[in-house]
Order: sequence, then C-alpha cells, then structure tokens
Amino acid sequence: MKVRLILSAALGLALATSPAGALKVKKRDESWGKPGVSLAQYRADAVECANITYGAPIVLHPLPAMGAGWGAFVPVSLASKLTPGTVQIYTTTLVEGVKHAAWMDVSEQLQVVLDQCLQDKGYSRFRLTADQMERLDRLRKMSPERLQYLYSLGSDARILGAQRL
Repeated sequence: MKVRLILSAALGLALATSPAGALKVKKRDESWGKPGVSLAQYRADAVECANITYGAPIVLHPLPAMGAGWGAFVPVSLASKLTPGTVQIYTTTLVEGVKHAAWMDVSEQLQVVLDQCLQDKGYSRFRLTADQMERLDRLRKMSPERLQYLYSLGSDARILGAQRL
C-alpha cells in the first residue's frame, strides 16, 4: 500500500509539473482567425497546416524500467523523473496515467506545429465568448455550418480585435 501511494504521488507530480517553456493543448473555447481572409483561403490554410502537422516528427521516450513488453512511452517530464529499475509495481492506474501523459505529450507536440503554421500564415488565436460557444455547441462537428460559423467569427476584424489572446 505504501509503495502504491509513493508511485501515485510520483506520477501525480510528474504530470503536474512541466519543463520550462511548457506547451499546452488548445482549449475548446479557442479558435484561429485572420481579418478579411476568404472562405476558400481559410479552408486551404487549415488543410495545409493539418497536413504539415500530420507529417510532423514527434519524440517518444521509452521507459526502460517497464520493459518493452507493453510498449510504454512517456513524456520527457515523466521519463526524467524515473530511472531504469525504479518502478517495480505496475497498477492499472499507473499504466493508464503513463499512457495519458504520453498522449498529452504527443498532443502538445503536434499542437505546437499546428500553431506555428497558422501563425506563419498570419492567423491569431482568439477566445470565443459564452454565447459564441453555446451556438457552436449546437452545430455538428465537421459540418459545413460549423466551418462557416467559425469562419464568420475568425474573419471578422472586430471580433479578433476584441477577443484576441
């Protein structure tokens, strides 16, 4: 029981702390826009940046202490805190925590690539208001109506000026 508590605390600390210059995954109420961009260019830029992100290299860090049997990969923040042979007991919570940390690390790496591509194309992030989020939530993901709505917000200079991050 004491070992499990120590492992849980170590994992929690590793997941809560992040290296200098930490990255973050885009929040649900954030989007990107560029004043006056045409719908065709907005879509083309989104596809191009998505394709660049899809092909981006990511860094996976194997965790030798857990062996190759289950193919564990962990983020730098966790791998730097564990050394080979230090983890002897594996609980479902620990394994799932490591998998989630690895997923978040990969997501953050890809988000950086996507963000940089959009910035290079002149886009800026903005935060949607509660009313805008409510309307967006009523639109089916990946639908033409949702794309049109996000475009209408993201191409409006007044909205971008007032809600820019």
